[in-house]
Formats: sequence, structure tokens, C-alpha cells
Amino acid sequence: MYDHDLLIVGAGLAGLRCAVEAQRMGLKVAVIT
Repeated sequence: MYDHDLLIVGAGLAGLRCAVEAQRMGLKVAVIT
């Protein structure tokens, strides 16, 4: 089973930027394109 704090749908510029910032805050992030 997967354990993520945040799921981002869309790997465009905004989605990837959100993923980077969330990871810097210590969250476990998954991005779906």
C-alpha cells in the first residue's frame, strides 16, 4: 500500500512546482500526469 500526504493530478508547471514546495515542507508527494 502507498503512503502519501499529497496527491497532485497534473504534471504541468504548476503541478510540479507544488510538488517541489510540498516536498520541501516534508510531505510525501505523488504526481499523476
